[in-house]
Amino acid sequence: ILRIANVYGPGQRPELFIPSIINQSLSEDIIKVGNIDVYRNFVYVKDVASACEVVMKKKDAKNNIFNIGESTSILRNVITVVSQIREKYLGAPIKITVDKNLVRPKTTEVGKFKLDCRKARSIGWKPKYNLKKGLEEMFLFEMNKRNNM
Repeated sequence: ILRIANVYGPGQRPELFIPSIINQSLSEDIIKVGNIDVYRNFVYVKDVASACEVVMKKKDAKNNIFNIGESTSILRNVITVVSQIREKYLGAPIKITVDKNLVRPKTTEVGKFKLDCRKARSIGWKPKYNLKKGLEEMFLFEMNKRNNM
């Protein structure tokens, strides 16, 4: 059994947080956000695939539960990283504005918690993508997709 963090990567539904930020940053200098002072656990899609492969091949994985995640980050920091990537490729950082329509009620937010992935690491799985590397690959995918339209 895999308990997987928030997965992100190329081709993700555009209304989700990370693709929304990336897509807005590719077309606007100012992006609209909701509450960005909440924490999420993230994992890049290619790392999820490698976790599946590892647990299917390991006999000691049978009948076990594994947490699969790479990082815990406040959403504000995700935007900062996307802004740095945008500046690297497009020459300008992004600015943010809070849109009250995008703010979720506090009662729906999960408190700060971090997935303990030591058990998955003990059978040989380790993420290859940190948040910055995954966001940059996703940013380039979306940028190239727009350029090839």
